[in-house]
Amino acid sequence: MTKTADRILRLMDRAVTEWQIPIIGKDKGRVLRRLLLEHKPRRGIEVGSLIGYSAILIGANMPPGGRLTCIAVVEEAVAELVVGVAVNTGKGPLLSL
Repeated sequence: MTKTADRILRLMDRAVTEWQIPIIGKDKGRVLRRLLLEHKPRRGIEVGSLIGYSAILIGANMPPGGRLTCIAVVEEAVAELVVGVAVNTGKGPLLSL
């Protein structure tokens, strides 16, 4: 995971505590990260997104060349943020929005 992705996730963790926004959070995120690193999926799909937490976590922990497709109605600014902090292999973003 990039330092930027990690920083954004930590910021989101703090913000959602204040604003009471339901996201998977640190504990479930650790489990998800462990599963991603163990199974190394090359493709994934996320249906529904609130602030992009899961998309950042999944995209940042997929192997090089992996691709995460997100299907959600999101504000343009959130979509740009998610794409901007996801891991990029130099072959295009890992996220398709």
